[in-house]
Amino acid sequence: MKKEIYWLAGTLVLVIVLHLFHFGWEGFQPDTQFDLQVFDSYFAMSSLYFLWPFAVTCFFLVYLVKVMAMAFSSGPANLILMIASIFLFLFTTRGGLIMGGVLQGESLVNFATAMVVVQLVLLVLLAYTAFRTGNLKKYGS
Repeated sequence: MKKEIYWLAGTLVLVIVLHLFHFGWEGFQPDTQFDLQVFDSYFAMSSLYFLWPFAVTCFFLVYLVKVMAMAFSSGPANLILMIASIFLFLFTTRGGLIMGGVLQGESLVNFATAMVVVQLVLLVLLAYTAFRTGNLKKYGS
């Protein structure tokens, strides 16, 4: 369990360093904004709103690699991966709803198809991780 705390802290430090590298110290202030251009639309959003999906994605990727390397044998790591998968699923749903109001025509269909595929992969991974976690002899191993 002590090792998982180090992994959590290390991943959190990675997220903070990458956010700091991209936005600088100003990126941690609520009034700092950045512009995102999607085709002919501009989104001005706070850099802190970018931090949450970015952090969830980093946690998901780090723990996906860790859990796969350990062959799904660590209960706490599996649990963290499942939580990150759920949050990533929610963020892709929210992002899909936002982009659905911006895109039109063929690009909307392509984006919606990609979001459905991503969400299906996340759900299958979540179900498989839950299945493997339930089959562990000892949860804390």
